[in-house]
Amino acid sequence: LRKAYQLLRIEIPEDVDFYPEISAGRQRFSVRFVSIHDMEERGKQVIEDINFKLTLCSF
Repeated sequence: LRKAYQLLRIEIPEDVDFYPEISAGRQRFSVRFVSIHDMEERGKQVIEDINFKLTLCSF
């Protein structure tokens, strides 16, 4: 049986200029990172590799 997770936690360094954007469905989730260069405009997806820590939590 697969375990159901209620929470995704993503850890990134504090000094970066991007944030994680998470999309999820019943069977899977995806994470992409979006730049924060100008708060007036929509961010652009970061194309380089990003090191981050992912924790899946269930209660």
